[in-house]
Amino acid sequence: AVGLENDPEYVTVVVNYRSPRFDHWESVWKGSVEGTGKTYKEFMCHTRQYHEKLELISTALNPLQIATESQKEGWHVAIMDMAGLDRANVDVSHSIACNVMDAKCSQSPGWVNNHVDEIIHNNEAEDGHDLVELNDEQRKLAEELLEARDCAYLELMQKLKRDGSGDYKVYEQYSIWPHCGSKKDGTVYQGLLNPELV
Repeated sequence: AVGLENDPEYVTVVVNYRSPRFDHWESVWKGSVEGTGKTYKEFMCHTRQYHEKLELISTALNPLQIATESQKEGWHVAIMDMAGLDRANVDVSHSIACNVMDAKCSQSPGWVNNHVDEIIHNNEAEDGHDLVELNDEQRKLAEELLEARDCAYLELMQKLKRDGSGDYKVYEQYSIWPHCGSKKDGTVYQGLLNPELV
């Protein structure tokens, strides 16, 4: 129909949420230094690449910023919790087809008809930690920081939804926002929306 392409009601943005969050960052780092031989320390401490790192933290590592910006446009947002999909034994491509595109699907666990058990894309990130320069405690602290930033986005997304901006829905919610209610002070989260602080 003419004009439908301009109506936000007909737009759904699909966002894949990967966790653990620091494993996602490790994957982004590996992709950024592939073939250069740079260590994590060299990558992080190289000041000439400061803006490149900021961009990676703000975009590739930040699916919820994409989600909130889409909400501000009045669009619907479908967040695929990759760990939750894996836990439910549902392939991400099937989930998108069944839940967002209204494909004809089996009821449980949500596979496109005539393609049951056909995995289009694996939900799992690569296993194994190549980033050996950080110990378990440092990884844990980095994970907590990234999760806290995600909590700030939860508050923002809920506010946008209440204010009548675009809606959002999380599919197979499991790893996204598990600790937000138990954090001490929600106002602390808001500062983490600034990529320079993360």
